[in-house]
Amino acid sequence: MSRLGVLLLVLGVFAAGQAAAQTATDGTLIEPGGVQQVALARGTTVAVSADENWVLVADGPGGRLQACRSDGAGALSCLEPQAVGVPGEIRALALLPSSRYAYAVMRDGTQRFLAVFQVDDGGRALRYQQRYDLPSLIDPRGLAIGPGGSRLYVPTPGRGIDVFSISLHDGSLTWLGATLSRSDVRAFAVSPDGRRAYAVDPAGITRYEVLPDFLVRLDYTSLPQLTSQLAVSPDGSHLYAAGADAGRGLLVIDLDSHGRPGRARNAMSAPRWVSAFALSASGRRLYATDTSPELAWWSVRAPMFPAGTYQASCSRSRYDVASGVLQASCAQPRDPPIDSRLDYKLQCAPGSTVSNDNGKLVCDSWRWLPPGSWRAACRGIEFDGWVLRADCGSGVTWSPGVELDYVRGCAPNASVGFAFDPGKGGYLYCPADG
Repeated sequence: MSRLGVLLLVLGVFAAGQAAAQTATDGTLIEPGGVQQVALARGTTVAVSADENWVLVADGPGGRLQACRSDGAGALSCLEPQAVGVPGEIRALALLPSSRYAYAVMRDGTQRFLAVFQVDDGGRALRYQQRYDLPSLIDPRGLAIGPGGSRLYVPTPGRGIDVFSISLHDGSLTWLGATLSRSDVRAFAVSPDGRRAYAVDPAGITRYEVLPDFLVRLDYTSLPQLTSQLAVSPDGSHLYAAGADAGRGLLVIDLDSHGRPGRARNAMSAPRWVSAFALSASGRRLYATDTSPELAWWSVRAPMFPAGTYQASCSRSRYDVASGVLQASCAQPRDPPIDSRLDYKLQCAPGSTVSNDNGKLVCDSWRWLPPGSWRAACRGIEFDGWVLRADCGSGVTWSPGVELDYVRGCAPNASVGFAFDPGKGGYLYCPADG
């Protein structure tokens, strides 16, 4: 039996005795799913389609790709491997959210290039479409695609992260620029909300702010013994990283409300070597390979409903794990209950509780809100990072549903005020002094 087979047997015994007792949401992998034999010499990289119906596994040295179909319950049925139509070793692989195009870092002798493939029939057919040659000094170690599929990030040790735009029409690439770094970048991942990115080197993790065409370095966290794999959980509260040795296996790293890495712990009860892994879009499954020709998957503990006092006054609550949206019918002090919706993943700090504010679901701890006097005058707040909405004022100045296009109308980090004009009602504004 291979190492992955032994690992799944050990995890199965552990999960049977522990799954009923474990209820907290901490990202730990608690259930082995299955092992699928794949006819590849070595599974060097893995990618999962957005609908989670199929998985692509790359045989790096052989330059082949293999699609494995999922039956919905996790069981995999793998098709015959197929050559990709261009010579070279596959070093990294990524799929667009639409699953229409796949991108690979390839090496053919001294030449290094990005290859674009059109994906047809649920991974059954891959058609080579474009080659983007890279300078000889660029030797990428990974790939990451931004939310929405409009950007491709290519990390290179000793150089930094190159940013490409992706054409939504034909999947073609256009180089936009590079965020330079001398560090030995091994892996890169972008948060689901597209605001933060993380780069791994042998000594730790660099956190970036994501802008349309480049990245801004925010800080660095020392976390040694990580290797060339990284993924962000759908709710943005955890990083998954492969450890640098068999004793560390997969690690889960907590992120605070600002996305800063914190405590790291083993994500497996019996850690083993993992050479490549991919987290599904919903965060419910994780697929991994080691140096044997096998693909294994695990069930990841699903998030519970966000905690908070809203549960006492709201009913028919629904929480979508993939999108992070919480919906409920919430009571009002004098009127019938109304339906409310909260983009918990985007608006609330990780781990924040939720309250019912006069029929509206609100975060008790927001990811970030503009400063200013408006916060004392408003409630029922909604902020998606672009437009600020709130119910403001009281008595004759009561103004429900006022809006401010904060990104277009205010300077970065500008404070916001609330004012009332008898002629046009209440409004939010950015003071002239910022």
